[in-house]
Amino acid sequence: MKGKTPRRYSSEFKIKLVKEYLGTNKSYTELGVEYDVDASLIMSWVKRYERYKENAFQPPKRKPSFIADESKIPAFLKEELGLDKIKEHSDDPEEINAELERLKLELAERDLRIRILKEKLKKTNMEENQGKK
Repeated sequence: MKGKTPRRYSSEFKIKLVKEYLGTNKSYTELGVEYDVDASLIMSWVKRYERYKENAFQPPKRKPSFIADESKIPAFLKEELGLDKIKEHSDDPEEINAELERLKLELAERDLRIRILKEKLKKTNMEENQGKK
């Protein structure tokens, strides 16, 4: 089993197996052999389904970003980050692609700045720790 990549199963598949288990006299092992799924995994799905029903295999809901509520963003920051222009859009594919490329470059630049700052912080922390010794 070592080195084997774990398989991922859709929520529909999980519910199908759970309902088949609950609706028939098949054992976890029989279902596991039939569908090539570990019996203990099916058992955990059944327990989860019995507790949470149809929501048992839904991905957890994420908290909405604070950016979703524009009223929480100060006006100067909206302008500085270009958020005030987000709702303005074009239907021209060339303009959209050009804007997408510009945003990709801007994002890459910000990622690079963040990495540089993290490395600088790490270096500063190491120097401080060496100075304490």
